[in-house]
Amino acid sequence: MGYYEQSLLSKDGFFRERIAACVSSEPTEIGMHPTTWADQHQWQIAAAPGFADAYSYALETGVEDPGKDPAVIADEQLLAAVQDILNPPVPEPETFDPAAAKRDELVAWLTGQGVTGVDRPTMTVGELRRLARDMLDSP
Repeated sequence: MGYYEQSLLSKDGFFRERIAACVSSEPTEIGMHPTTWADQHQWQIAAAPGFADAYSYALETGVEDPGKDPAVIADEQLLAAVQDILNPPVPEPETFDPAAAKRDELVAWLTGQGVTGVDRPTMTVGELRRLARDMLDSP
């Protein structure tokens, strides 16, 4: 893939119309005219894996109007790229591990680094003893 071919695809009017048609058929409310949405996302969609390569190959082999030809970039591929924008994956929430937090605080106190990067942590000697005892009792 070349960036030049990607830029050509990102400006292809037929491809923009296919994007607009695709997004207009989706149940997700986009809050704007489909052509406006297509204008705002055509660069991102043109960068989808394999799109610029397919477009470049079509240009090299003399396909007329490759942006409108579903044999170059299939409707299913276009739909997947649009859906990736409309419904981005939700990252898994980070889980808090109290035992790991205790270990991190103990290591920070022993090394004098502090969890937040300060020189001395806010742990008293009594808290340190309880923390060490808790760590020894936990698996």
